[in-house]
Amino acid sequence: MALKNQWPLSLLLVLIVAKTVATAITLASRMAGGVFSPSLYLGAMTGSAFGLIASSAFPEMASSNGLYALLGMGAVAAAVLGAPVSTTVIVFELTGGFEMTIALLLTVSLHEGPHKEIMRRMRVSRFMTVLEPYEDPPGDLCPIEKCWLSPTDTLEDALRAFDRSGASRIPVVSSSDPDTVIGWADRSTAISSFNRALIAAHEEEHR
Repeated sequence: MALKNQWPLSLLLVLIVAKTVATAITLASRMAGGVFSPSLYLGAMTGSAFGLIASSAFPEMASSNGLYALLGMGAVAAAVLGAPVSTTVIVFELTGGFEMTIALLLTVSLHEGPHKEIMRRMRVSRFMTVLEPYEDPPGDLCPIEKCWLSPTDTLEDALRAFDRSGASRIPVVSSSDPDTVIGWADRSTAISSFNRALIAAHEEEHR
């Protein structure tokens, strides 16, 4: 019905919120259901709602609401599953239209992917090695004058620091006292933590 433009904007907005809440409750309760079908549903509702708004604001430029609903389905599914190319191929096989495929490629290209969200959420404190009070810092740490991290820095910050310095271990300093080394971050440990978080996110999405 959303693809055929048979629902009003108010109902579409209500369904978007209701489905999001229902999916969150289902996943948090560890009940079966997954995220693929909800992503298609939310994409269709959001795309159709956007189509109604776009056609009202720019009637001479807007396309049919069915187009927006299909693009919404593909874009949300691609973002949730982290498979923009596969989703685009599926849409092309379903519609057989190059115009739709190009439009969907432009749509999914604006999303950075689930790995970026994990890199920006994970903090150095999660994978750092804490220095005990009686321990001395390892001798192969990058000099604190050249590179250092704090426990609140993100994994993205850490990986950039590793690439910039070329060091395999970077000192982690206290957030309140930048001159005090409280531990260190290891490149291999950071990457392993990132990989485990990606696997866990993938398993959670397809549970």
